Amino acid sequence: MKFQIYLTASVAALALSGTAMAQSNDSTVTQSGSGQDATVTQPGSGNTSIIDQSASDNTVNVNQIGTDSISDVTQTGVQGLVLVTQSGSEHTANITQSSPDPGDPTVQAGIQVNQAGSLNTVNIDQSGSFSAVALPGGLLPNVSPGLIASQVGNGNTQNFIQGGVDNFTSNTQTGDDNMSTLTQSGIAALASMAQIGNTNTIVGSQSAANANITNTIVTQNGANNIATFVQDGTTNTGFFANPLTINQIGDSNSASAVQSGNNDSALIQQNGNLNDSTILQNAGGDGNSATATQDGLDGDSSITQSGTTNIATLLQDGSLNASTIIQDGTSNMGTVTQGGMGDVSVLSQTGMGNVATVTQNVTPP
Repeated sequence: MKFQIYLTASVAALALSGTAMAQSNDSTVTQSGSGQDATVTQPGSGNTSIIDQSASDNTVNVNQIGTDSISDVTQTGVQGLVLVTQSGSEHTANITQSSPDPGDPTVQAGIQVNQAGSLNTVNIDQSGSFSAVALPGGLLPNVSPGLIASQVGNGNTQNFIQGGVDNFTSNTQTGDDNMSTLTQSGIAALASMAQIGNTNTIVGSQSAANANITNTIVTQNGANNIATFVQDGTTNTGFFANPLTINQIGDSNSASAVQSGNNDSALIQQNGNLNDSTILQNAGGDGNSATATQDGLDGDSSITQSGTTNIATLLQDGSLNASTIIQDGTSNMGTVTQGGMGDVSVLSQTGMGNVATVTQNVTPP
């Protein structure tokens, strides 16, 4: 009986020891320079936080609520702000911030990362300035949002590189195994992206030197969708110059848009499945507008624009339809509407002021 009591006590002690080991967290903070502020809160277990701050007046707040997550933050600039919240398990957040001195004590280069679920990854390299972060209670005084990365689900990945001035990125992933990659350089590049579903992919690049704003909105609701965009508007002049919107609601759709001109507008909307849409707006163009809407199944769409103030519109329903629109000139207008099965349309316009309308297998209202 005495041996049994000792054995029980030993097992209980071992269990307590194991619990203590399981709840062990690791935090390392290295600060040089002046005015640095770092706060680490680890109510979870098995988490690791690494913070390295140099230069001056940087702020980091890391809150690790879950288990076995890693947060690694390096700040080498001036007046940087990083907020990291990790709930769930086995997340990774790697953040490097090297923003220059904005010259205004109320302005911060801001990053906010929220990770819930498991096995999510965020990689951020931010070297721009005059961008900040949206806090739960509102915006910081005199600043606008900077980079917000939110992940709710499992196995999602986000990769961001921001350089320049006034860049803003907001990316939300809800689901599993989604991938987002964005590179922004220049002045006033704006991107808002959302993925709701599984195994969706977004790949984007914006270069907006000497522009007012290069504006991108990408939303994917479904599974296995792919969105690719490139904006290189180095001489844009208008407010919200080169707006680009890609909305995919469905499964296995592919959308690609490349804008190299000035003040161009591109809109792709896919509400069906297995659709493929491409918009190419070439360098040297100005004020071109392209819209592709695909609501059917397994449709194919291609719009290519060069020149000035051309308008191309595609409305595609039905299944297995294909449309190609090519415009090179000034103030041409082309509209294609397809509603049947296996329709094919090729529309090419050069010159000035041409108007063409193609309607295939669409019942009149």
